[in-house]
Amino acid sequence: MVRIELIGHLGCPAELRSTANGSFISFSVSNNVKGENGEVLTEWYKVTLNGTRDKLLPYLRTGTMVFVRGSLSTRVYTGNDGNLHVGYNVYASEVQLCGSVRQENTAVNENDKKVESAEKENENEPKSDLPF
Repeated sequence: MVRIELIGHLGCPAELRSTANGSFISFSVSNNVKGENGEVLTEWYKVTLNGTRDKLLPYLRTGTMVFVRGSLSTRVYTGNDGNLHVGYNVYASEVQLCGSVRQENTAVNENDKKVESAEKENENEPKSDLPF
């Protein structure tokens, strides 16, 4: 068994899946590495987190940075293009959120847009000498 610690960004929202043996969370994580010629290569890891961790699920959205610790397995497969590819699977024993959690509140965002548009409208008005 190969142990791995990985920091990367989610490529898609996490999914809660159920089997006869229990439930698990599944998601993919991208990680950038430098290639031999200095170019940046993106590696993808398919992560499986066993157990009921429903409280973590809403925070595992596309773009979220996570730290993953677990065991690594690889598989070689032939893609649709006919080339050989290597797939990385991580069976996570620990997942932690990195950085702050973005709050997506559309009502707040709509109010911010209204304030910004009102400020732009006021920019076009001539300035007066009155202090009020």
